[in-house]
Amino acid sequence: MTISEAIKILKIKKYEQLERNFRLLSKQTHPDKGGTAEAMHKLIEARDLVRANAAIVRTALAPKREITKDTAGKIFMEFLG
Repeated sequence: MTISEAIKILKIKKYEQLERNFRLLSKQTHPDKGGTAEAMHKLIEARDLVRANAAIVRTALAPKREITKDTAGKIFMEFLG
């Protein structure tokens, strides 16, 4: 399973939604609640993968900054220190 597949399975738009979405989805996929063991294992695998790669996931889900001439100059000046 890839990180992007895990994000889709967990239906998260930002990292902070991970635990909430996992709990909600696990209520639907748990074998005692009418789901299957395979679906629950896949959900747990997705959660563990996202947790293990938290920094990558946070970066991938972070809002993209639009680079304009002004912001490019500011970023360059911050870089120069």
